[in-house]
Amino acid sequence: MKLVARALTLPPRRVFRIDRSAYGSADNVLLSLEADGGVGWGEAAPRGYYGTSTEEVIRQLSDLSRNGLPPPPSGPQDLPHLWEEWRRLLPSSPSAWCALDLACWDWLAKKKGLSVHELVHGRPPEPVLSSFTLGISDLGELPEKLAEVDGLPVLKLKVDRTGDLDLVRMTAAACPAARLRVDANASWTPSLLERSIPDLARLNVHLLEQPLPPDKDEPLAAFRGRCPFEFFADESTPDLDGLGDALARYDGVNFKLTKVGGLTPVLRLAAAARAAGLKTMVGCMLESELLIAAGLVAAAGTDYADLDGAWLLKPGPFRGLSYQDGYIRPAAGPGFGLTTQA
Repeated sequence: MKLVARALTLPPRRVFRIDRSAYGSADNVLLSLEADGGVGWGEAAPRGYYGTSTEEVIRQLSDLSRNGLPPPPSGPQDLPHLWEEWRRLLPSSPSAWCALDLACWDWLAKKKGLSVHELVHGRPPEPVLSSFTLGISDLGELPEKLAEVDGLPVLKLKVDRTGDLDLVRMTAAACPAARLRVDANASWTPSLLERSIPDLARLNVHLLEQPLPPDKDEPLAAFRGRCPFEFFADESTPDLDGLGDALARYDGVNFKLTKVGGLTPVLRLAAAARAAGLKTMVGCMLESELLIAAGLVAAAGTDYADLDGAWLLKPGPFRGLSYQDGYIRPAAGPGFGLTTQA
């Protein structure tokens, strides 16, 4: 196998804001894997919040390529073993594992003339209902943003540590038929959550994502059962070491491929979470259509999808996904089905 990793800069259509960051561009990693005359593509979205960077992941992948690689997979049964090999060779680097894992899935499916979805699920892909996100916004930006999401059935609204719910109120008024999800990105305190519950309930919010920091989320166990909405973990999402305290504190977990290391571990974790009685979501960061296409494969087995990362961006190097009435339609064709200008 031959690996080539490089930086992939993805500008959003407008600055995207959450509590801890404002993104004028997303600096991701694009990986090509060549073997036996075929090419597979992988991507990762390293972020400083999770202790990694684009430069570090590219260095790790480049070093791995120079130091020798295991043979490519011969079938889907090889992917879990190969993923464990990536994990061994590059300890503590889920972003690198993710890029490698996706490239292997894409390469293998293309070699077999199938979509990745068909390899995983044994059937052709179908459209996936996704939430679409409004980042933290100035009041002057909102009319254009609200017009853009008018008619979409599921909306996700970012809020910050002030607890200001004006964006939620204005969205509820402008889009009364939409199901609303609120994401605080770990920025609230227990007292702020307590004060916000009545307003969130009146606004018919059905899901609150990561209100408290991951190392301070113990109080959520006391809130569960008396709130008319579900608590979902994101920053507190468990890794392969187990579901841990999520069972007591959350109703569901949001798995992001680049955080846990690719499609292979997300399929495993989502199955374990469902078996434990947790609801599941597959989410994203600001990502090209490649990572989103992989997320759509995982979403076929989850309760919810939050896969609007490419929709928030200007056109990137991949094409093939389409958006209609809140659904994302997977690309047709082998592998992840995308055409590329990369």
